[in-house]
Amino acid sequence: MWLKLVTPAAEMPVSLAEAKANLQYGATDRDAFIGSLIAAATAHLEGRSGILGRSLVTQVWETRLDRFPCRYGGRIELPMPPLQEVNWIKYIDDAGVERTVAPADYVVDAQHIIGRIRPAYDKLWPVTRAEEGAVRIQFTAGYGAAAAVPDPIKQAIHLLVGHWWLNREAVGHAGGPHAFAVEALTMPFRVVPL
Repeated sequence: MWLKLVTPAAEMPVSLAEAKANLQYGATDRDAFIGSLIAAATAHLEGRSGILGRSLVTQVWETRLDRFPCRYGGRIELPMPPLQEVNWIKYIDDAGVERTVAPADYVVDAQHIIGRIRPAYDKLWPVTRAEEGAVRIQFTAGYGAAAAVPDPIKQAIHLLVGHWWLNREAVGHAGGPHAFAVEALTMPFRVVPL
C-alpha cells in the first residue's frame, strides 16, 4: 500500500517545556538538541515504520490503491489510526477521467481500531481504469492535539528523550530498563501493519 504524509503534525506530542521539566534542565542553550530528541523519539514511535504504526497528533495522509476491493463487502482499511475523517476518495474511471466518490456513496467507520470505509447500503464502488494508483484516498488521522495523546505514549517519549540525553553515543546493546519500559508502555497501542 502506497502511503504519503500530506500535512505533518503542527506540534510534537511532548513539548520542549515538558521535556526540559522531565530532564530537570532549565537552561536554554540545549533547546535545539532537546527538540531534536523529541522529534527522534516521536518518529521512533509513530508512523508506518515506527513501533506503534499510528498517528499521534493530527496529520493528513494520502494512500493509493490500484482498484477498489470487491471482497469483504468492498471494505478498505486505512493505516495510521486513529482515523478522524476521510477527506475525499478519487479514482480514474474507464475513460481516464479523475472523479470523486460522493460522500453519500460510502460509509466511514472511525470507531474501529483500524479506520474502515465501505460502500453505503445498496451501493458499489465504481469501476476504475486498470492502472497503478487508480484510487486515491486522503484522510485525517491522529488523536487530535498533543494534549489528547495518551499519557503512556507521552511517557515513552519522555523515557527515550531521557535515555538519549544521558547516552549520546551508540550503546552496546539494544535492551535495558528503558527499552523494556518503552515496550511496556506502548504495547497496548501497537497496530499490526496492514
